[in-house]
Amino acid sequence: MPEGRRKSRTRLNNMQNKKEDNKTVAVSLAGLRMPSRTKCAEAMFIGSLAELMLHPLAGAQVANGQAACPGKTLLDQEYPAATRGEDNAPSSTGLARRVKPKISFWIVTTLAVIALTGAFAPALPSDEPETEYTLTQARELATSGHRVEALRLLEERLAQSPDDSDSRVLYGIVLSWEGRYDESREQLRRVLAKSPNYGDALLALINVELWSDHPDRAEQIAREAIQHTPDNPNLLLAHTRALIALNRNSEAVMTLDRLLALEPRNQQALQMRRRIQETSRQWEVSVDYDYEWFSRAVQPQNEVMLNLKRRTPLGSLIGRYSHANRFSSTSNQLEVDFYPRIRPGTYAYLNVGYSPDANLYPRYRFGTDVYQSLKGGFEVSMGYRRLGFGNGVNIYTPSLGNYHGNWYFLVRGFLTPNTFLTPSGGSTRISRTAIFSARRYFGETGLHDFVGIRFGRGAGLAQARTLQDVEVLNSTSVAAEIDKSFARRWSVSFTGGASLEDRSPVLRHIWHYQADGTLYFRF
Repeated sequence: MPEGRRKSRTRLNNMQNKKEDNKTVAVSLAGLRMPSRTKCAEAMFIGSLAELMLHPLAGAQVANGQAACPGKTLLDQEYPAATRGEDNAPSSTGLARRVKPKISFWIVTTLAVIALTGAFAPALPSDEPETEYTLTQARELATSGHRVEALRLLEERLAQSPDDSDSRVLYGIVLSWEGRYDESREQLRRVLAKSPNYGDALLALINVELWSDHPDRAEQIAREAIQHTPDNPNLLLAHTRALIALNRNSEAVMTLDRLLALEPRNQQALQMRRRIQETSRQWEVSVDYDYEWFSRAVQPQNEVMLNLKRRTPLGSLIGRYSHANRFSSTSNQLEVDFYPRIRPGTYAYLNVGYSPDANLYPRYRFGTDVYQSLKGGFEVSMGYRRLGFGNGVNIYTPSLGNYHGNWYFLVRGFLTPNTFLTPSGGSTRISRTAIFSARRYFGETGLHDFVGIRFGRGAGLAQARTLQDVEVLNSTSVAAEIDKSFARRWSVSFTGGASLEDRSPVLRHIWHYQADGTLYFRF
């Protein structure tokens, strides 16, 4: 597997609580409009029900929607003098003469019942509690592994309230977790088009660009956002991550220093600054010892490798010296590996090697791979190997990988054409081998601190390094690995595995065991 790529993932940010104005609920029926949540309703129909029954004109005023005043009954509003017993107040007889009593008892009673119903009806819920409920449920679903259900819930909410920015931001975040970066980007940009300084949407969009291998876009978004809110610690951290992804570590340190001046005890900033110092070390040296032995018939082999790696602006460059010992024979080999970055989302692997003695190693070796990132955290590659054993061995190796959270899964195939002489002429047969591996990373550098497993099966050449590997006709293998950093500059890794192999028509079902240990030091 090539040098690991970092896929740092951040968790769901706390959504901001945005309040909407409560809406007044009105009930209308046949021209009757009653405010449903005011003290006026209670005053009109509790304190003045008797007056309403006695004064049809007051009922007419209600029907016209003009008698709603807190603290007063309807009769007080229309006839204040009458209620106080003043001289100019009209009498009940006068009222009867001035206003024909055309409103019957049943009509008045109906109006009273309608009014009471409106006064005592429970208040209709506002949009705010529904929004909070949807966000809470969607968060719980998304963070508990039920992202499809969370997306469905948010889609229903947005269909009802397209302007609900909080729900749309969370919808975009969950889409990004699913690797649907284009859809996520579209949703978040819709929010930012209306609210350019919406913090959660900005942070989520920065993550989308980082995860989709566009750190240049992420850096630009963070830089422009900081111009509007220069003291926002979350934006400063996001800007730092983008700068690190662009290998602009000196600028990242300056950004962190600016954040630590605002918040000296910010643990994320302190840890990130230490991590930058550790990963900014340009050199790494490692010593690898590999021992392989068999259940019968085949002699064991020892191999020692010394590696020196240098980080460059174009990619990592590794020099390697290998020494193998088997059958009392020794062999030496020199190699160079290079991992150039071609463009965002595309990088390559190049390998050349030479053995001056060619006792166990091939006289020469050459290898290349081109890797391309795809949507959904997937990565594909196509590679070629040429080994200088005899007339030469050609190996074609496609692969498909996937980054899922802190996991990296890889399926790699090896296709080896073999030419045989038959009575009718030459014949070519393709030997095939497939290897599946999975790694769980615990650090954020993508190079160390992981555990992994590997399973392989087939008849083709896989990780062929010496003549011992070329002798395999068919095998089924399994291996486990662990890598751990300690004391900041040091790392150690161990690999153990076994395979059941056929090495010739006679040597069949032989167990092949392997133990490998590597010590790394960065400076």
